[in-house]
Amino acid sequence: MVADLLREITELLPADSYLTSVRLEKYRLYLRGYASSAAGILELLENSPFFKDVHFDSPVISKGSQETFKIVATLEQ
Repeated sequence: MVADLLREITELLPADSYLTSVRLEKYRLYLRGYASSAAGILELLENSPFFKDVHFDSPVISKGSQETFKIVATLEQ
């Protein structure tokens, strides 16, 4: 299951984004990272069959051309 989850995240993320932290606690996934569009990352995760209840865990912070994000999602069972 974890390998499938990591594969899905890797395939979803655009080339201009990267994660600084990935944490899985029971059925909750916590992602931190940078992207040119944090809202775009959120939308990609929302449209994935792996995740539900996807939302930002804190405000998005702009740093130059990148945005810092913290996203929480519940895994579909």
